[in-house]
Amino acid sequence: MNTTTADTPNAAQQGDSKPMATVMDSVKEKWNTNVDKDTRDYIDNARQQFFNKENLRSFSVFFGIGEENAWSLECCSPAVLLGRLQHNLKFFYLNYMIVFAILFVSTVVTSFKTLIGVIVLAVVWFIVNIAIPQDGLKMGGCVLSQKNATIALTIISAIVLFYLLSHVFWLAGGSASFLVLLHASLRDASIYQHQQEQVEMSGNLSPSGLPKEQVVIM
Repeated sequence: MNTTTADTPNAAQQGDSKPMATVMDSVKEKWNTNVDKDTRDYIDNARQQFFNKENLRSFSVFFGIGEENAWSLECCSPAVLLGRLQHNLKFFYLNYMIVFAILFVSTVVTSFKTLIGVIVLAVVWFIVNIAIPQDGLKMGGCVLSQKNATIALTIISAIVLFYLLSHVFWLAGGSASFLVLLHASLRDASIYQHQQEQVEMSGNLSPSGLPKEQVVIM
């Protein structure tokens, strides 16, 4: 009796994780079946290069700490200002993504309605996974399987999250866009652009396009 009782929670936990795992395995299987290997490799390589941690600039580089004339506004030279914007958006893009993520999470946490909605949605997921047994839930003459319940709940969750997070997305996106534009306009990081060009000409190019000692992870 004691052994059976002790094993029940473990069995329930394993059953809870199976529906989501089944959906993820199904998606992965369809991806591997319907997409050829060259395309998968190309997408994986592009993802790895885009999210390469070597392109994440340090706190001191992002704010120009210790640099002379790290911040300036080229009001009288639109061409210089445009070139600065283009360089900074490419040079600090991972940092800008982190700024957006921080603002997004902060907005969600400080929004009572959104936070309650996300918590309720998580509780619904937990209850549904607990309530539906592995052999399905009998409803009249039909049987609702865990897989179908998970798919239906995923669609419902997407709709609910779109409703809950739409204003959060626009608020965080608008705030992040303003801060990014302000930083990219005022931050003079041309010294790193010149160093990158010199390194490329010498053929000693690090993965980030800069000497390794100047790339520090935040």
